[in-house]
Amino acid sequence: MLAFVERFADSTKKQKIEALADDVLHVKEFELSHPFEEYTFYPLGMEEHAEAVPALFDRKSALFLVSPFLSNDIVGELVGSTGKAILVTRKASVTKEIFQRFQDVYVTKDILNDNEFSTRQDIHAKVYYTSTAKGNYLYIGSANASHNAFHNNVEFLLCLQYKPNTVGWDTFCNDFLPEENCAYEKLEAVPERQAADEAQLAIDAAFKEAVYAIKNAKVEETGNCYAVTINAKPRKTALTVKIAPMQRHTLSVPLQTQTVLEGLLLKELSEFYILTIEGQNTVVKIKTAGIPAQRDNAIYNSIIPTQSAFLSYLSFMLSADDIESLIDDTATLGGPDDPADMSQSAPPHAAVYEPLLKRLYQNPRCIEGIADMIKRLDPAISGDALIAMVQQFQAAARRLKA
Repeated sequence: MLAFVERFADSTKKQKIEALADDVLHVKEFELSHPFEEYTFYPLGMEEHAEAVPALFDRKSALFLVSPFLSNDIVGELVGSTGKAILVTRKASVTKEIFQRFQDVYVTKDILNDNEFSTRQDIHAKVYYTSTAKGNYLYIGSANASHNAFHNNVEFLLCLQYKPNTVGWDTFCNDFLPEENCAYEKLEAVPERQAADEAQLAIDAAFKEAVYAIKNAKVEETGNCYAVTINAKPRKTALTVKIAPMQRHTLSVPLQTQTVLEGLLLKELSEFYILTIEGQNTVVKIKTAGIPAQRDNAIYNSIIPTQSAFLSYLSFMLSADDIESLIDDTATLGGPDDPADMSQSAPPHAAVYEPLLKRLYQNPRCIEGIADMIKRLDPAISGDALIAMVQQFQAAARRLKA
C-alpha cells in the first residue's frame, strides 16, 4: 500500500514514505490487545493485488455490517445464505432490496442527526463482524459495502481474528446495540420517501456516476483560443449532466463520451470543471494534458490588470502588520488610474520604497516572492522603474542570505 501511494507523492514525501515502508518491513509483528490473536492486512484496488478480496465474502453463519453506503450486488455477496445478518447504516441508504436481506436494520437516531449544535452525527465507520467455521473476525477500514469500494476504488481493510470463546455474536451485538442509551434505532419498515427525496437521490447518483465516468482531458490550441476535449465512459443515467470550465462557468455543454469545450482563453484553462445536474453544481478535478506553461502568467495579468491594482496588491504583501496600516497603505499605494492625476503626485513606485526596505530586513524571502510576481506581469503594469528598484532589493536580499 505504501509503495502504491508513493507514486502520487512529491520527492520530499516519497522519501518519508520509503522510510516508513522500510520501518514496516523490519517489524516482526504488531502487538495485539485482548481479545484478538491474529491480524491480516487487505489492500484493495491496486493492480498488484487485484485478487486480494477479503475472506469476508466466504461462507459465514452470521454478519454484522456497519456501512453508510451500500450496493445491492456487494450486499448480496456478503449476506448470501447467512443465517443471521444485522445492518447499521444511513436511513437514506435503505431500499426495499437492502431491507429484505437483513434480519434487523438500524439507523442513527434523528435526535443525533439534528441536534442542538446543528452538527450531523450520521454514520461514517465501516465495520464487518463475521462468524465462520474458522472463527470470528472483525474487519475495519475505509471500504463501504459498495461496488465502487471493492471494484473501482483504492481501499484498505484490517482483519482482526478473535481468540476462541471470547466475543461471540450475542456479545458483539449487545456491545454495539446496548438496550440503554443506544445511538441507533431499529427500522420496522422501509423508510417512506417523498418524491423530492427520490429525485435528490437520483441526482446524487448521477453526479457520482459522472465523476467516475470521466477519464481525462486534453488542451489544443485553435487560432487565438484553445479547445478542451474531455473523454468519458458511457453512463447509464437518464439525467442530463452538463460540464463547464471552472474559469468560465457560462460555457456549459452536455457531457458526452467525448465533449469539446471551444473558444477558451489562456487564463480560462485549468484542471477544475463544474458539473451541473438539474440546477445543482459540483466541482471536479480532471487530469488535463497540454495546458501551456504561460497559463499562470495569463491568470496573474487577469487578476492584476492595472498598475493601480498591482500597487494595491503589493501594499497588501508589504504592509498588513495590522488592519489599519493595511487600509492606509492600500489607499496610498493604490493611486488613481488616470495618468494625468498620477503626474501631479510622486512616482507610484516611490511609495513602496520604505515598505520594501522594511521587508528586506524582516523577511528577505518576501522580496523574492514579489520579484517572481513581477516576472509574470505585463511590464506595462509593473513599470520599468519599479522593476529596476525590486531588482536592486532582490540583489540585496541575496547578499543578506549569503
